[in-house]
Amino acid sequence: LLDFFKQFGTDNTVDEHRHYLVTPRDVTSVVVGLLRYDLDSVNVLEALTHEAQRIFRDRLVGQDSCTRFDNQWTNMIRSEWKEKVDLTNGVFATWLHISSEEDSDASPSGVKLLGKGTLEDLKAFVEDGKVKYEREFKELNMLLFPEIV
Repeated sequence: LLDFFKQFGTDNTVDEHRHYLVTPRDVTSVVVGLLRYDLDSVNVLEALTHEAQRIFRDRLVGQDSCTRFDNQWTNMIRSEWKEKVDLTNGVFATWLHISSEEDSDASPSGVKLLGKGTLEDLKAFVEDGKVKYEREFKELNMLLFPEIV
């Protein structure tokens, strides 16, 4: 992770875009973010990938930068852990976490845990919420596509 952090900081400089400034605090944010996952039901590498995408990839501008990030991340995962991680179809949300009755549905820090689903799960959830909203208030005339969901 530290090697990736160094490479990310070298490839994406503040000269390109001001918000490309990365600090060791970003690596800490990724590691602390792992505490929000139910690691009994979620693959650790998928959770790590999701956190890295949220901390590093979300600040990138343009498809070229995102593609470069994806390639660097998959190469790092493949070389360090000999695994392949799907970067496109995973969605994590608190409402996707399934807990048993005796579980408290919260991590040791009291934060709700994240569960994994697919883009189809998310789209169905948003579509259902949209329909409920339209019944109560007014029609939204909104198309749902991946960038908006």
